[in-house]
Amino acid sequence: MKFFDPQLQLGKQAINELGDLYFLHVVTFCPRTNFKSNDFVIDETQRNEGIIKVTVKLIQDPNVPDFEFITPIVHNVNIGEISLPSEQVRIDVTVEGEVFKKELVSSSRDLDSSSPPKTRTTKTGGKGSVSGTQATADSGVRPIDDPTLFGYCL
Repeated sequence: MKFFDPQLQLGKQAINELGDLYFLHVVTFCPRTNFKSNDFVIDETQRNEGIIKVTVKLIQDPNVPDFEFITPIVHNVNIGEISLPSEQVRIDVTVEGEVFKKELVSSSRDLDSSSPPKTRTTKTGGKGSVSGTQATADSGVRPIDDPTLFGYCL
């Protein structure tokens, strides 16, 4: 399994003959439990050409227990109305994470017992794309509502 590679599902709802309403469901698998969603950014500078760029953001939270368990992080992104044929729509997704930088461990003992504060760095993770032709028609159910995703939950 590759961590920080987004798994994408694109849905669309037909509004009228001029356009469709698109929504994106992004699941990113992280190697630790202390990652969480930290919003997303939509870049619409190429929307007229049918390309929309979405950056989903992750953050490592020091207040969340840190275990080495695979953890899915979910983003639901409302892309909005696109007035292009579905075969001309492409959505590129990039994962960006604010992670703790690992401190170098010295082989000699440090007499100063106070450890330096953890620092963060921004790293770019995986990328993915989905086209409008892969969009599933909306029947009133959003991807997160799909009962097969969480069939064990009541």
